[in-house]
Amino acid sequence: MDLISILIALALDQTDLRHTSKRLLSTLADYLCGGWGMPGLIAVISVVFLGHALLRTLSPVLEGVFNTIILVICVGMGELMTGVGEYLMMRSHDDEEGARHVASALVERDVYSSGVRLTREVLAGVLVEGHARTVGVLFWYLILGPAGALLAALSRRIALPTCTTKGHALPMAGTLYWGLDWLPARLSALSYGLAGSLTHAISNWRARTEGWNDPNTVVLVTSGTGALLLETETSGDPLAKATPEDQNAAVESALALVMRALAVWVTAVALVTLGGWLK
Repeated sequence: MDLISILIALALDQTDLRHTSKRLLSTLADYLCGGWGMPGLIAVISVVFLGHALLRTLSPVLEGVFNTIILVICVGMGELMTGVGEYLMMRSHDDEEGARHVASALVERDVYSSGVRLTREVLAGVLVEGHARTVGVLFWYLILGPAGALLAALSRRIALPTCTTKGHALPMAGTLYWGLDWLPARLSALSYGLAGSLTHAISNWRARTEGWNDPNTVVLVTSGTGALLLETETSGDPLAKATPEDQNAAVESALALVMRALAVWVTAVALVTLGGWLK
């Protein structure tokens, strides 16, 4: 049932339904940032956990529908793909201001750079957001069910810098999200290698990080750029002298890498599910 819910949710995320689901997630995150705080987060996750437990006892079909609804709210691959498409269109029309605006929405923070630096920021953003909107959610869904998926999605939202601008600081939010995302980020880093160049992903990861406490975003970007055979911000950076067309191609390659990594995860879940059915 988990595999079916994941596949349906990923399919629905490619439709216009994702706009409604993302508004629901944003509204809930706004309430948490605006005053509910950590007690509100605990209450929301508890309600989802208990609701799932109740539906599980009543009917597998109701449980599956509930799981799918929560997953559609939490995942965001369709939104990422649309954002990258809009960014590439702006760049192809030499609309730097429009590209920066789309990039800011894509990485969920203000972006002021241009040219190659803008490409680097978007490429890194695709690798980080691609993980956060897929594997980061699916990992905790497989561990804790729909409550885990919602916990991962909401903790990421309230850890964003924009949360503090909505009236209520959540000092524990960053630590919470780092802890929740520590293992999933490293599994995503490994899947980037499996979806690209595993040798370069691991070597770049090891060379550019220092220890177990490295920020999760650093792990994702270093492994992802290694898997893509890109080593940004170095003297050998292939983007440094790349044409605008090649820069756009690099961003497209990053998105394709994220999609392949997601396919690796779905395949792994399918194999485990099939093994359970065969037993």
